[in-house]
This record gives sequence, C-alpha cells and structure tokens, in this order.
Amino acid sequence: LSEENNDTFYFEPFINDIGKLKYIAVISFKLPERYFTKEQKIFMTENHAPDKLTEPHEKVKWYRLDHSLKQTDISGCIGTSKDTYMRYEQGKDITLSPTQYDKLASLFNVPVDCLLDEYNKFLYLGQGAQIKEFRKSHKITQAELARRLSIQTQRLKRWEQGKNRMSKKWWEKLFKQP
Repeated sequence: LSEENNDTFYFEPFINDIGKLKYIAVISFKLPERYFTKEQKIFMTENHAPDKLTEPHEKVKWYRLDHSLKQTDISGCIGTSKDTYMRYEQGKDITLSPTQYDKLASLFNVPVDCLLDEYNKFLYLGQGAQIKEFRKSHKITQAELARRLSIQTQRLKRWEQGKNRMSKKWWEKLFKQP
C-alpha cells in the first residue's frame, strides 16, 4: 500500500466477546480512476458535457469515454469494423446509419437526438421525404430544383430515392442558405 494513492493501512482496536482488547487490520484504499490516455484526458477535461459539443462523432466519443468503453466495444455494438469506427470518431467523412445511431442511443441510455446535429437528423429522418417536401412546399419540380442547385436531375432523383446520400455541402446549400 502506498501513500501516493491515498491508500491506508492501520489497526483498529475493538473488544471481543470475552472482554479482551484485540486489534483488527483495517485497509482502506481509493478506487483507481478510469484509465484514459493523455489525449482522452484532455478531451474529457476540455469537454465537460456532451451538449456543448456540435459534431456527432465528438458526442459519441464523449459518451464512449464516459461509459469507459473502448472503440472495439462500440464497433462491435453497431456492427462495423474497428477501423471504420476509428475514422468516424476522428471526424472523417463517415456517416452512421439510423440503426447504428439507435444502437448507440440505447447503449448510452440517451435519446438519439442527443447524438445528432441538424445534418445528421436530416439523414436520420430520411432525406428523400424531406427533399420532396421542400420541393412541394416551394412548388417546384425536380428539374427546376436541380437547375437551381446546378446539378443533374438524375442526382436529385437519387437523393430523393435514398440511393445516394446528400452531402453536407449540398444540404447546407439547399436548406441553410437564404
């Protein structure tokens, strides 16, 4: 036992059932802190709560570390390779599926909204229906919207059919720019 870990070892006096003074060894110790790498400690120190984070991969990383899970634990839970999950957590251009976000929300015991930003909510809720709704509310055809975005109509059709994922750049151009 060492003093540097706040561990203590001492004898506590007590009187046994026949009246003789006896001593019992008492050991108290501090439970070890979660193991974090230096980088993880910095991340958790700088980010006290997940609601302050804006990117989904940062939120998922925060919850993973808060639950003392490894990247392999998460990749196994959501059914992807460790390498793919590592790239996701590093902020590479990897988007998780709605099913994967559902599994993470269940694992972390949080609503799925806590893990998503606006763009990923758009994907989670189904991009195709939202693009169609946008067109209908603006009373424009696929061809007109494609022309406004300077893209081929076929590309817009694939987005609406869910065959291709609309990138964040195009989502911002369609939904965020005045």
